[in-house]
Amino acid sequence: MLKGFSAPKPVSIILFGSVARGDALPGSDIDALIVFPDGKNMKIAEKEARKLETDITVAFGNRLSPILMKAGGVARKLKKGSGLIAEVAGEGKLIYGKALSEAGRNGK
Repeated sequence: MLKGFSAPKPVSIILFGSVARGDALPGSDIDALIVFPDGKNMKIAEKEARKLETDITVAFGNRLSPILMKAGGVARKLKKGSGLIAEVAGEGKLIYGKALSEAGRNGK
């Protein structure tokens, strides 16, 4: 999965939503928060994520719905208790890298 990302690679990849809860239907999308170091060029990250979306759809038949954020943004939203980030922190399943709270603190 990470082969498609140039350096710096993601700090964390966290599944959330119906797939993480275990109640996904055959047509459900795969929600994922992908956290990058603050130094990552997000235009490049978006291009790489689009390629990953295609690869995931071909492999699993479900569409990947990634949310891309930098670590500093995650830290700010965690501190504020942002709705989406709170949801990901509560129900998300870490599939790569650091826990969300750690990624926000140390993802630079």
